[in-house]
Amino acid sequence: MADYCSAPDTLTLAIAGGPSLDLLSDQQGLRVASLDLGYPAVREDENLRPDAQGTIDVTRLFGARAVTINGALVPSPAGSRQASWHALAPFLDPGQRLTLTYRVDGDVVTKTMTVRAAQATATFNHPSVSPAQLGFKAADPLAYGPAQTATVLPYATSAGRAYNLTFNRVYPSTGVTVVTTYNRGDVVAFPLLRLYGPASGISIQFTVQPPGAGSTAWMLYFLAGFSINAGDRLEIDSKNRTMYLNGDPTQNRYSQVDFGRSTGGWPYIPAGGSTIWYLNAGTYSTTTQLQVNWSDAYLL
Repeated sequence: MADYCSAPDTLTLAIAGGPSLDLLSDQQGLRVASLDLGYPAVREDENLRPDAQGTIDVTRLFGARAVTINGALVPSPAGSRQASWHALAPFLDPGQRLTLTYRVDGDVVTKTMTVRAAQATATFNHPSVSPAQLGFKAADPLAYGPAQTATVLPYATSAGRAYNLTFNRVYPSTGVTVVTTYNRGDVVAFPLLRLYGPASGISIQFTVQPPGAGSTAWMLYFLAGFSINAGDRLEIDSKNRTMYLNGDPTQNRYSQVDFGRSTGGWPYIPAGGSTIWYLNAGTYSTTTQLQVNWSDAYLL
């Protein structure tokens, strides 16, 4: 590998539940010369100004991203150039969704993208070296750092009524009831929240703190009659905009959101900032908790 380029220092392709390929290994026949991460297509959203020059431009979102790997096929311990080309074939099937893992320099985290094959070429015009190019497209144009998880234990929403109790009661064990999550990337990160029951009278407060700015407290309220049974969980996928009981698409619980009281939209962690999480519940037990799952989100 060093004969061709000194960067990136990590570059692999993997099929979920299938094979993986270290593109920088000298034991396989592709020698990488360059990696072009590209820049995502911009989803332009604009209209002509009806009574003046110029346009009304409200563009704010990315489209897909193209990634290109240039190099050459050479004989290797894996076999001939053509054998190496065949070894690449599973990763060039556009029906496969691949994980591209990369790191250009050692002072940053390793990142991943989900890609699919877009094009590939190899020119056999030399007795031992064949120029090759692999092209991929990422429908989600962002790159993500390692997976992270934080767990929040519940607060009670109110003191409630006072009764003289003559029987034993079980309360949650002491733990973290206020948790701060950080997104050290440069794009907003949308977490997957898993809310484990039993719980009722549920609301989630997420206080967003962008870098160099003040904080804003947003609330996600559920309707008064909504509850989660012991052994069940509600999965709130902020990235894909879904809300399923036990992650089952046939058990949609989006209709249980109290839209009249909720603020802030889908929970998120701002780019380069943090979000503080609170779980409020009128009833809960030792198993009740909110699990926040996220990865720092990067443009490059």
